[in-house]
Amino acid sequence: MRRRTEQIGTSPAPCDICGHVGLVLTRSSAVRAGLARLNPAWNPVERTYEVCPACGVRYRTEHGQRV
Repeated sequence: MRRRTEQIGTSPAPCDICGHVGLVLTRSSAVRAGLARLNPAWNPVERTYEVCPACGVRYRTEHGQRV
């Protein structure tokens, strides 16, 4: 399964690992391919992350809060 990513902004929260401020908010969703094109109940399952540009750590978020 392939995923499409999109940068949607920045987060004011600092990174817990390196302390860098300005984490990039990223949205990821599945790309419809193969038999999924025929499935009427297909769901792209979107996920959101905060990604630190300094150290590369990724924090999963739901409803704007880290999980």
